[in-house]
Amino acid sequence: MTKFNLFDEVCLTKSIALTDFVSNALDPIGAACEGTMGTIVEVLVPGETFLVELLGDWVVSKPDGLYRATAEADGAFRETIGVETVQAEQMMLVHRRSAKYELLQLVENMPETLIEKV
Repeated sequence: MTKFNLFDEVCLTKSIALTDFVSNALDPIGAACEGTMGTIVEVLVPGETFLVELLGDWVVSKPDGLYRATAEADGAFRETIGVETVQAEQMMLVHRRSAKYELLQLVENMPETLIEKV
């Protein structure tokens, strides 16, 4: 088994610059510091290079925008401070993906003809 897999929760072990490629952060920042949590959303080079959605504060969405919240707030989710290319040596595993994501991957890679039969 590889050290990191799609949808694994990770934590940065080194600060990295943000390119502002994708962000819904309330306060844009230039870098994600050591300790920033994230989720692997794409495996670019297995075992080496990954696309990671880096997470910031808890927020809620209202008709007029995003607002800071607590994790317990109704509808709360973590803001995305960036989606960045991260090397394996720049992060550590926090939580292995769940079986639900394993099944999702199987379905996503299944040929249409087989999906129709299922």
